[in-house]
Amino acid sequence: MTTEVTFKTLSADIVRCNLAAFIAVASDIPGEYWAAENFLAERPEKWRFSYYACRDDELAGYAILSRKAESCVHLHHFMVARAHRNQGLGDRMVGEFLSRCQAAHVGSVTLKTQRTNSGAIRFYDRFGFKKIACEGEYIVMAKLLDGRAS
Repeated sequence: MTTEVTFKTLSADIVRCNLAAFIAVASDIPGEYWAAENFLAERPEKWRFSYYACRDDELAGYAILSRKAESCVHLHHFMVARAHRNQGLGDRMVGEFLSRCQAAHVGSVTLKTQRTNSGAIRFYDRFGFKKIACEGEYIVMAKLLDGRAS
């Protein structure tokens, strides 16, 4: 499938108008917990860094990020819709959020994933994310950008 993918900056209004579609992206994931309040929670610079992916005018995925500290952005939620998985979209989406962070002169990006989610751990490891801590059932991973420290 070689259809064009576009990345568009997310806003609270876009989420409110399309909430069911955003929730549906991850509806096939066991234990998925993100609901309206998660999507709409205000976080520092969330609407600057967060975006969604469209393929043929269809919501194909999204990345929710926010400023964690002056030089650090945190990836809160990252999803690709079932119909768009295993086609390289996830790789392109990671490239997009890393580019957005580098353009904003961010020093590092962090994320959490469940310890048991070996697929996600391998996925992020391919992009240079390293395990830096454990928090309960989660592993914290980080990637330094441009050699800056977090």
